[in-house]
Amino acid sequence: MNAGEFVEAFEMYVRANKWDQAYQVISRYLPESEYTMLYVQEARKFEDEGDYKNAERMYLAANEPDLAINIYRKAKQYDHMIRLVTKFRKDLLKDTHQHLAQQLDVEGNLKQAEHHYIEGGAWQIGVDMYRAHEMWEDALRVAKANGNQKELGEIAIKIAENMDGEKGTQFLIKNGLIEAAVDFEANQERFDDAFKLANNHAKYKLPEVHLKYALHLEDENRFKEAEEEFIKANKPQEAINMYEHKQDWHSALSVARQYHPESVNKVFLNQAKFYLERRDFAKAEQAYINAKEPEKAINMYQEARMYGEALRVANKHAPHLVHQINENYSRGPAVQNQSPEEILNSAKMWEESRDYAKAIDRYLEITETMLAPDHLEEVWNNCFNLAMNYAKDRVQDVVLILGQRMLKIGKFDSAAEIYEAVGYFEKAIEAYMQCQKYDRAFECAQ
Repeated sequence: MNAGEFVEAFEMYVRANKWDQAYQVISRYLPESEYTMLYVQEARKFEDEGDYKNAERMYLAANEPDLAINIYRKAKQYDHMIRLVTKFRKDLLKDTHQHLAQQLDVEGNLKQAEHHYIEGGAWQIGVDMYRAHEMWEDALRVAKANGNQKELGEIAIKIAENMDGEKGTQFLIKNGLIEAAVDFEANQERFDDAFKLANNHAKYKLPEVHLKYALHLEDENRFKEAEEEFIKANKPQEAINMYEHKQDWHSALSVARQYHPESVNKVFLNQAKFYLERRDFAKAEQAYINAKEPEKAINMYQEARMYGEALRVANKHAPHLVHQINENYSRGPAVQNQSPEEILNSAKMWEESRDYAKAIDRYLEITETMLAPDHLEEVWNNCFNLAMNYAKDRVQDVVLILGQRMLKIGKFDSAAEIYEAVGYFEKAIEAYMQCQKYDRAFECAQ
C-alpha cells in the first residue's frame, strides 16, 4: 500500500468508528510523528462538522488534550471543558474556573459566573459581582454559603454601605445580622443608634462601640471624653497611647496608675526616650530614675561621653556600677576634653574606693592652667599625701612632678615642704629661698 492508500484506509475505519483497525493500519506502516498528525487533521474535520465528541477522541488519541479543551471553550460547552481540564490539567483548574467566571460575568450570565467563581475559590469576587449589579440578596446569599461569620459581617456591612443609611441598617437586621448592624452604625458615626442596638440585642458588642467612639473623639481632639470611652471599652492602654502621642505625660501616667499599673514604667521610659531625642538629658535622666532604670540613664550619659554625669547617677542610684564607669572614664578617648571638675570627681571616686594608684594618676592630670593657684595647691598636696601614705614606691616621682608645678604657680612654700619630705634638700633650699624663708632654708641645709 502506498501513503495515499494508508490515509484512505485510516479515514474509512475512523468514519466507521472502527478505532482499533484505524490504529493498526497507520501504526503498522507510518512512524508515530506522522500518524499523530493524521489524528489531528481528522479531529479538525470532526470539529468543523460540529462532531465534538469524535473530535475530542481524535485529539486525545494524538495526545493533544489542550486542543480538545479548546474545542469546548470555543463552543461554550463549559461543563465538557472543565471535565477535560480536571482530568488533564488539574493544576490549571482554579484559574480556568476564574477565567470562565470573568467571561460569563462580562456576558451577563451571572448565575453561571457565580458557580465558577465559587469553584475557583474566589467566592468574594462573586459577591462583588452581585454588589456591582445591586443584587444585594444574592450577594449576601453567596457570602452566607461560603464565608465565615467574620467575613459575612464584613461583606454585609459593605453591602449596607451601598444603601441609604437607614435602609442599610434595616437590611442587616432583616437578615439577622445584628452584630454587623451595630458595626455599621458605629462605622457611620451614628453612635447613639449603635449603643441602642447593642444594648437591646448584643450587649457583648458594647466595648467595641465604646472603642470606636473613643477613637472618633480622639480624632476630634476631645481627649478627656475619649479617655472615658477607652476606659469603658476596657482599653486603658489606648488612652495612655493617646496621651503619649500628644506628650501629655501627666495624663498618661494618671491613667496608667489608676487603670493599668503595669504600664507606669513604660510611660516613664517613653517619656525618657522623648526627652533624649531632644537631648534634654536632665529630664530624660529623671524619667529613667522614675522608671527605676538608672542603668539606662547611666548608659545615656556614657554614650554621650558625659562620664561625670554617669558617675554621679551611678554613685547615687547604682553603686555597683561606679567602678566600671570610672574605669571607662579614666582611660582611652573618654579622657580627652574632660573638665577639671570631671577629672577631680573621677579621682575622688578612686580615692573613695581605695584604688589610690588610679586616684594619684587622675590628680596628676590636673595641670597648672586648669584651676586657681590656691585650689591647685590643695589638690596637689592631697595627691602628695596619698602617695606618702599609700604608694611609697611612687613618692619621689610624684614629688618631682608636683614640686615643679608648685614652683610655676608661685607656691614655693608647698614645693619646699614636699621636696624636704622626701630628701630633695637642695631643691627644698632653693624653694625656701625664693619665698624668703631663710631660717627654714638654713635648717634644711644643716
